[in-house]
Amino acid sequence: MKRNILLDTGVLVTFINKREKLHLWTNEQWKKIEPPLYSQPEFLPAIERYNGVAFRVVRKFLQEQTTDYLDIFILSAKFGLIPAYQLIPNYDQKMDRVRSQELKPLVNVKFNEL
Repeated sequence: MKRNILLDTGVLVTFINKREKLHLWTNEQWKKIEPPLYSQPEFLPAIERYNGVAFRVVRKFLQEQTTDYLDIFILSAKFGLIPAYQLIPNYDQKMDRVRSQELKPLVNVKFNEL
């Protein structure tokens, strides 16, 4: 039976670092896992998917403040303007001048709907 395994980075550190207390146990457990291994969920909220400095600052703010009054949106190179908690897959697409011009009319429509 195939199953997906989600690994926290702590497990990977324990697996790699021989000085870790649970290194031997982790290696034994690792041998029991059948491929493929996944290091992150297939879909994450957009606010969690992106990891730039600005996103880290926003996430920290959201953890520390009451934010019921905020509607946060993210401009994604792949998906355009999306709610911060919309689930999105991992992807590799940079925001460049051409892409920003392609998205501009769609983003303007979304802004007008808000």
